[in-house]
Amino acid sequence: MIYINQVMQSMKDSTRLRVIEVEEDYVYIVNIDTTSAMPKRELYANMELDIEQNELLIIGDPYARAVPDSDLTQVQKDKRDYDWGIVEKFIIPNMSSLLRKKGREAKIVQIVADSGLGKTKVKKLLSRYWQRGMNKNSMLPDYANSGGRGKSKKLNVDKIGRPRKLTVDGEYRSGINITEEIKLQFEHGINKYYRKANGYALKDVYHFILRDFYSDRYKENGDIQYRIWEPDRIPSYHQFYYWFKKLEDPKKDIIFRKSTKEYELKHRPILSNSKVETNGPGTRFQIDATIADIYLVSAIDANRIIGRPVIYAVVDVYSRIVTGIYVGLEGPSWMGAMMALDNMVADKVEFCKQYNIDITEEQWPTRHLPEIIIADRGEFEGYAVAGLINNLNIKIENTTAYRGDLKGIVDVAHKAGMKVLADEAHGTHFYFGKDMPISAMAAGADMAAVSMHKSGGSLTQSSFLLMGPGMNADYVRQVVNLTQTTSASYLLMASLDLSRRNLALNGHDIFQQVVDYTNYVRDELHAIGGYYVFGNDLINGDSVYDLDPTKLSIHTLNVGLAGIEVYDILRDDYDIQIEFGDLGNILAYISVGDRERDIERLVGALADIKRRFERSKKGMLTQEYLEPIVAISPQQAFYAQKELLPLHEAIGRICGEFVMCYPPGIPILGPGEVVTEAVVTYIAYAKEKGCQLTGTEDLQVEKLNVVKEGV
Repeated sequence: MIYINQVMQSMKDSTRLRVIEVEEDYVYIVNIDTTSAMPKRELYANMELDIEQNELLIIGDPYARAVPDSDLTQVQKDKRDYDWGIVEKFIIPNMSSLLRKKGREAKIVQIVADSGLGKTKVKKLLSRYWQRGMNKNSMLPDYANSGGRGKSKKLNVDKIGRPRKLTVDGEYRSGINITEEIKLQFEHGINKYYRKANGYALKDVYHFILRDFYSDRYKENGDIQYRIWEPDRIPSYHQFYYWFKKLEDPKKDIIFRKSTKEYELKHRPILSNSKVETNGPGTRFQIDATIADIYLVSAIDANRIIGRPVIYAVVDVYSRIVTGIYVGLEGPSWMGAMMALDNMVADKVEFCKQYNIDITEEQWPTRHLPEIIIADRGEFEGYAVAGLINNLNIKIENTTAYRGDLKGIVDVAHKAGMKVLADEAHGTHFYFGKDMPISAMAAGADMAAVSMHKSGGSLTQSSFLLMGPGMNADYVRQVVNLTQTTSASYLLMASLDLSRRNLALNGHDIFQQVVDYTNYVRDELHAIGGYYVFGNDLINGDSVYDLDPTKLSIHTLNVGLAGIEVYDILRDDYDIQIEFGDLGNILAYISVGDRERDIERLVGALADIKRRFERSKKGMLTQEYLEPIVAISPQQAFYAQKELLPLHEAIGRICGEFVMCYPPGIPILGPGEVVTEAVVTYIAYAKEKGCQLTGTEDLQVEKLNVVKEGV
């Protein structure tokens, strides 16, 4: 419930707000930290939602202090009484007009005329009245400093529980009652300051919480300063520590303060062991590769880096003994895997002798074939493994596919001596979180263009070019400088660095929230019915190899609406701008900037669209693939003599230009293809639904360029 004089703090920018009026569906609030504050009207429902989602936290009123007249000087009392008289006579009777923006200035001008005061004075009294609690003592000058010097102010509710003797600072302090609002403040402070890689100690976090929620703010030499409240108005460190232990989550704390790798390596619970999945030594081997954390230099020129080595290891699952090893400079590949398997069956005594190491057979007794090899899909699906299966009677088990088959493609290219540049425009988030499609770098690509502005939070047109271990970054930079400007935008570079830092510190948490939002919408829309949200059920390892869990792709035909129609309705009727809509689907791009309230608005809007506009899908195109009829080559058609004909007259002729429906931007017609009745019907349908058609000379796509006959 929201009530008058309630004070809350925004978690986004730490702004402190006071509720000064509640009127049916609206709430009037003022910023209590600005010099001059005029009311702002907000929807009651929006404020409630922000409080529920902890975007606004209820805090103590910084001006809620009982100040007896005996603690005030006569000058302070006289000034307070004089200003309060003006408020009672001129401001309170006109309050309904002063709350509303429309007409407020005119009313202030009228008060100035009636009272004989200056306009600045009237606005100052208004601001002070609203900001400081709307009571007589709100008129006290410099209220934060008022009262007897060094005297503590008594509150009307004594703290319950055993009184504390001394704090961590050596002060006598009893603390305050810990309400639900204060627990939320503790939780916010722990998440904001403790669960971060900066390594703040608990005492530091406690002082940050006091600064954020239990202090008066003032300016000194242009800088914001904080004055912590009296000891009997703030929670003690003991109370904070008690509730910290209640809220403690060791896994989350380690992951956020250190890293997921640190937790998995040193702190995760061991729930099973490798022997569970095998019958004994020699039954099941695992093979995998890792890029070493060292750089090798040339033996001829130590200043020339030749790359980071890739280490392949074959391990017996039961005994954990290394049965094969290979180190090379090529990226993770089928060839590297085969070299490791070759070493698996080699005599280890002879192998070590090559490096002047003498061992006995008993020290490394592994030169055998297993029954089963567990391998990564990239190495063992990029090529046929029938030879291993048929000739050696070895069963191959591949790891689960949680990514596109990029690694197999990279392996094929590397075997052919080709470098791989991956277009990873929409893949910034692949480097963060679990169950994401494999990133280009993890797949062994040599370079990847990553558009940070799409899902990473940087400004539009900013991106990274990532380098694999086999690339010379200095040489690439030299080549890039030949074609690109030397006057780069520092605005874009600064945004890239800020976004990079944010993702480095918070990326896993950010994109886990995005995935959670997407899953929530998927569940809600399936419960509503009519819509189908693409999910992991589509993955078949072939035509659909993997799914990006952050993308919200929604099929709309079952509610009788084309995707582009839903796209337009969301934009025009609900002020929701999504990524795109085509003839059968919409794509909502949930990002780092979305909040829970935005997600709820999207779900509510889609449910409302279904209720208002649902109809039979009879007569709607189902986006069946249009098989092209190729008559001549695209080059021949594009450069041939052409004539412009109306669409229906072009049926049966050879098209001389592209016709593309955007989105998705895949050509309906290309140069050299025959214009069919089905194609013309498709174009007319797309235009009717509001799709953008591009590629044609006629921007209205009423006519098509076709190849002249008999020329």
